[in-house]
Amino acid sequence: MPTAMITDLLTEATWPYDPVTERALLLERFCKRDTLQTLGETLELEWFDDTDIGYHNEWEAATTLADVLETPAELENAVANVPINGRRAKAGFHGWHYVAEVVTSADTTEITVTEGPAWEEWAKIADDVRAQADGNDTLVSFLRGMTDQDASSVQSDQRRIEFSTAQTYGSRYTDDGQLYASHVATEPSTIHGIQTLKTQSGRSYSLLQERIPVIAAVAEALATADTGPITTPEQEVPDEFDRRIPKFEEVLDTVDVTESDIEAFEEILAEHEATEYWADYIAPTVQHRPRAKRALLCMLASPNDSHGTKGRTNAIIYGPPGTGKTAFKNFLVEEFGAYSIDGARVSQADLTYNKRTDEDGLLVRAHRGLAVIEEADELDDDALGAALTALGESGQIEIREMRLPAEVRGVLLGNYQSRDDIIAAHSEALFNRFEFVLHFDRLDADQRDTAIDWQYDHFRKPKDPADTEFLKTYIAWVRAFDPDIPDTELQRIKEYKRDRIDDLENVREGISILTVAYTIARLNHRNLRLHDYEQAYDLVANIEE
Repeated sequence: MPTAMITDLLTEATWPYDPVTERALLLERFCKRDTLQTLGETLELEWFDDTDIGYHNEWEAATTLADVLETPAELENAVANVPINGRRAKAGFHGWHYVAEVVTSADTTEITVTEGPAWEEWAKIADDVRAQADGNDTLVSFLRGMTDQDASSVQSDQRRIEFSTAQTYGSRYTDDGQLYASHVATEPSTIHGIQTLKTQSGRSYSLLQERIPVIAAVAEALATADTGPITTPEQEVPDEFDRRIPKFEEVLDTVDVTESDIEAFEEILAEHEATEYWADYIAPTVQHRPRAKRALLCMLASPNDSHGTKGRTNAIIYGPPGTGKTAFKNFLVEEFGAYSIDGARVSQADLTYNKRTDEDGLLVRAHRGLAVIEEADELDDDALGAALTALGESGQIEIREMRLPAEVRGVLLGNYQSRDDIIAAHSEALFNRFEFVLHFDRLDADQRDTAIDWQYDHFRKPKDPADTEFLKTYIAWVRAFDPDIPDTELQRIKEYKRDRIDDLENVREGISILTVAYTIARLNHRNLRLHDYEQAYDLVANIEE
């Protein structure tokens, strides 16, 4: 397929993104949240008056700006002074309606924005796809699966897709509905515009949104040239792949970790213990809850499940109303895209599977995502059982002879007055589902006084979005790191555990402590030490705040 034919494969009629969407994609490419906030306030847009930008509304902020910034000159002015310190930003933006190039000289870095289409850039992509996939039916199908998406659902300037998901989608482009693509898993990374990522959960790929239609068009043309016009087999894709709730890894996909970020993190770790330093970034408006802050920091940094073993950590926070539980929920929802589930308003069917509508429930759609379940004391026993299963080890909800994936990390909040109340209402076994059991009692008079003083000092002042971005960048960095456990340290840990074995109620609790210790080592970006296990022991064993 000659490169020149790229002009025959893409037309304005078939291009999936309208000008507003492209402008939003371009703004997201170059602007962090604080820049978007500043732009909105400078333009005096009403949406930004009382809105702080978090993960859950960042796309809405970008599209609100895109409705106003219409011309290349306006876009260029908007991104004129932003720091170009991310891999996606350095790649520029190459759409049908707009093209943004990053021009770097010895002294300056400038962004130029012009009208599209970006034929020259797309030709490079077409060359790469043709060189790698021409005559390789498996890779062609895999690329088609990787780029198969509904453009109307786009809410970020990049797409993250796991190998298993791309393989499942790609199966729809084979005659027998089965695609075995493991032997081509590394080849997409040689194509201009596709980055391969490896995490504990396996291989995944990152694609810039505006390059997806180009890769898809060329892959389809190659398939058609080999076999004639292709009809997509009728095959139902499991609901897991059509979730509306982002996986936790996807929340961090928008974060670029730069060399300057890493230098800053290493300087911090040289002088501070990670759990002490970074805990202050968790729910910064909440005072006097240090253990909860460290616990939720560990929850965010904990590894995914692997090899049939639970790696993610979860927390239950209980206590009377007005003790700060909701503030932690709001932080996780606004900054890390956690899905908020109101226990007082849901049934078991709402959480698991509704046989009348044939729709998966909230926990199933939150598979491998982050969730906060509020008002747990209002859940009936069946709904609570489903929540505990999703937060527990198996992450598999069994219903109607089906095993539905619902592997969720997160927090269960309840207005229980005491541990005895929970045991009376349910059973003591409920606590075994959580690595962190945190009881919020009411603050004493001195604590209330200092907490209210803090709120007065910050009354109606906007928070600094850079603080949370710094934390998110740090979490993204450490979650890519897997500590080792030296044999000498493991023996010391075993001796420490053996001396305190009477304090451990069961094997599950012992494993939880080691998982938390592993996460603390990960937060410190070094191999696991006995000191990490001692911290984890204290964090897991003590429940009072």
